[in-house]
Amino acid sequence: MAGAGTAMAEYNYIGKRIARIDARPKVDGSLKYPSDHYEKGMIWGRVLRAKHPHARIISIDTSAAERLPGVVAVLTHKDVKGSNRFGIERQDQPVLCSDRVRYVGDAVALVGAETKEAAERALGLIQVEYEPLPRVDDPRAALAKGGPWIHEGGNIIHELHFVRGDVEAGFAGADLVVERTYRTQMMDHAFLETEAGLAVVDGDGMLTIRSCGQYAFRDATQIARALDYPEEKIRMIEPFTGGAFGGKDEVTVQILLALLALILNLVILFGLSYLFGTGLNFMTLLGLPLLLGMAIDAPVHLLLRYKDERSKGSQWHTDDFLKQVFLGTGKAITLSALTTAIAFFSFLIASSPLLLEFGVMLGTGIMINWLLTFLWVGGIRIAIDQKRKTEGKQE
Repeated sequence: MAGAGTAMAEYNYIGKRIARIDARPKVDGSLKYPSDHYEKGMIWGRVLRAKHPHARIISIDTSAAERLPGVVAVLTHKDVKGSNRFGIERQDQPVLCSDRVRYVGDAVALVGAETKEAAERALGLIQVEYEPLPRVDDPRAALAKGGPWIHEGGNIIHELHFVRGDVEAGFAGADLVVERTYRTQMMDHAFLETEAGLAVVDGDGMLTIRSCGQYAFRDATQIARALDYPEEKIRMIEPFTGGAFGGKDEVTVQILLALLALILNLVILFGLSYLFGTGLNFMTLLGLPLLLGMAIDAPVHLLLRYKDERSKGSQWHTDDFLKQVFLGTGKAITLSALTTAIAFFSFLIASSPLLLEFGVMLGTGIMINWLLTFLWVGGIRIAIDQKRKTEGKQE
């Protein structure tokens, strides 16, 4: 045992005042919450929420919103592949409502756009037809027999009975029993951090979500279940918390972020994404595989034709190559003009920028294909001429 005069051991933290890691950046405003993270070329998401406390959904029309310039996706419950449900105790809350809304604020549709302004305008163009249903806004009415049910199976999610001692005997032996009804106002978690986040899907299908929250692992489980996506491919990042107090224990925007990111990634499976900050649109990327396929097919066809002619012992002159090139040029110009014209008239009829963009991309691809073919043919022609000179053959 050490003597009384022995100096106490020095500790780095015990017995000392230690500042919180996030204290200074929160005070000086330099700390970045999920809503402060931006990526070049990212898509902005906005949610259309119900204006009725209880109503049946008759129809959802998103056509006008889809035609709005700058809008890249308008999603409804039809785009959700999984259970479309979430909840900690019971999974009964829809990600996007399909048949009914059960409170003012229920999510009905999800918009992705190139700008915040376009996303906001798109929300106003979505037409939802409702049939109002009886609302339940009193706990006693919710417990009454024969009252309207908000959820299938009744309005009671869980019932617990706890009894300790003999309550009736206690009342009987009391000098005074006071019975009154007490009322209080509704309370909510008044945190300052907004409910926002950023989602990215990489080339391997790894979904990374940076958002507010209190339970990253449980959020990943709920996303996987609601969207039918492998949980091992979901990475949740919940950085500094700007207040929560239990209000972020349940998912808020996480599943909606994941849904929009996964849908857009499926549209552009060809390797790039708006969320990667490329600035390229998905119709341009859709044309790349077609362009590459055409560019490869033409020279391969010519090579096979040359091999066939050589096997027959016939002569294959450079003039034959030029003839093929000129024929290809005529076809390319004709197809390019025809495709662009069809796309333009389709745009006039359907008012769809995507149709026009796809047509122009296809026409451009045909022309670029011809150019690449010309370069291939030129290289092949030079190589054959050089080989013939080496072999002592003259054309």
